[in-house]
Amino acid sequence: MTKEIPILNLEGEKIGSLNIEVPDFKPNMDVIHRYVVAFLANQRQGTSST
Repeated sequence: MTKEIPILNLEGEKIGSLNIEVPDFKPNMDVIHRYVVAFLANQRQGTSST
């Protein structure tokens, strides 16, 4: 997939553009789930008062 990025000057006027190739990808849901579970578990640590 090609993406066009505008190039602006200091006044915010478009002076050109740059085309870049952005690869399509499918997120790995297993890795995302493991990250979220670990993040939430770390948020719980150290918050209990005994």
